[in-house]
Amino acid sequence: MRVIEGFENYGVKKNGEVFKVSTGEKVLPRMGVNGNIIVYLYSENKKTTRTVASLVLNTWANRKLKVTETTKYLDCDPWNCSLDNLKVVKRKNGEKKCITTHDCWMNGNTELFCA
Repeated sequence: MRVIEGFENYGVKKNGEVFKVSTGEKVLPRMGVNGNIIVYLYSENKKTTRTVASLVLNTWANRKLKVTETTKYLDCDPWNCSLDNLKVVKRKNGEKKCITTHDCWMNGNTELFCA
């Protein structure tokens, strides 16, 4: 587990699990309104929402997404935020949200893109 930059009370593993450093308690992820898997992190009594994919990329690959980039889940499963399942790609036509897993399979596409 590595400490998350800007959120020293939290850490993230390469497999995408997020923890409170002080207690070792796992932070439960949830699906956000746009299909991204998110967690709520607190710093100085302020709640911040972060995607698990971005935390993994920032912490383990030292890679911050640009506005023109998004995350590709290699197995088409947004719940699988492990480092080896993530790939940074350019956004298509300014897309801003995830394609759902249902859309992914219905369209015969094995790639899921998320903002």
